[in-house]
Amino acid sequence: MATLILCYHKVGPEAEEGRFLNVSPDGLRRHVAFLARRGFRGVPLRELNPGELTRGRHQRHVVMTFDDAYDSAVRHAPPVLEAAGWRGTFFAVPGMAESAWDQERARPLATEADLRTLVQRGHEVGNHSMTHPHLAGLPRRMVLDELHAAQQLLAAFGIRATTMCYPYGSYDANVLRVVKRFGFRYAVTLRKGLVPADAPPLELPRVVVGFRDTPALLTYKIWVRPKLARLGV
Repeated sequence: MATLILCYHKVGPEAEEGRFLNVSPDGLRRHVAFLARRGFRGVPLRELNPGELTRGRHQRHVVMTFDDAYDSAVRHAPPVLEAAGWRGTFFAVPGMAESAWDQERARPLATEADLRTLVQRGHEVGNHSMTHPHLAGLPRRMVLDELHAAQQLLAAFGIRATTMCYPYGSYDANVLRVVKRFGFRYAVTLRKGLVPADAPPLELPRVVVGFRDTPALLTYKIWVRPKLARLGV
């Protein structure tokens, strides 16, 4: 079985967050219960063993990732994960107080205190850049500055980020060279699917989860759709 990494954004009641990039706390709870019944255990991305990315050595772990570390996600997701004994990975944009890239839908992001609390509770905080730009196509110096500034600010918070997430899933060969310089253990993309055995550790795909995703739809996204794709259906 291939490694499973799920991609979430906001986690809040529909009345508070709407449906855009959101999953309700009850929805997340159902996802966790569904996966737990299938024998999965949620671990932070940093805890994946490289052997798990090699076919035949998967330990039935699932990585629950939360892009942008929205305020709603850091408030509502940890209690759901912790009730199952799980921990997740929250990719922070420490240079921003709200998600300006969402324009009129901008929402508050995690504060320094929020990020510290996540770490204290055993969750992981990863690097999602300083200001959330499209990294592909940027000059090398700008990519370096974005990632370095975020690393430095997180370090000032007492957080050592060993994993990262490309904003918008945007990266190219130049970005990969910079990311390798930082020595990140893993980096995730917005390429859809399970993690194949030969996946480069700095280009890991994920299964993106949305508001309407019931356990049945998760089953389709995680297991059925990849089989159909292999069959050319």
